Amino acid sequence: MLSGSSQPARSAPKHMDIIPQCLYRWAEIRHLLPNGETSWRKMVAEKRAPQPIKLGHKCTLWRGEHILDWLSRPNEYMAA
Repeated sequence: MLSGSSQPARSAPKHMDIIPQCLYRWAEIRHLLPNGETSWRKMVAEKRAPQPIKLGHKCTLWRGEHILDWLSRPNEYMAA
């Protein structure tokens, strides 16, 4: 938690904590993924990983259902 922040620190969800109907930021899913952010974004661009939802310039989210689907078959996943 950053000093001066009024919000409590959020713990990253475990694989079983991912709720299909929720949206997740990179910081909340990165511990579940076998690669870093640059490799992940490359996979997203190649449609080999779930496509994000961009809510703004600095707000990128992923659907829980897509993350769970990717985690169940990372080598076969192709985004729509």
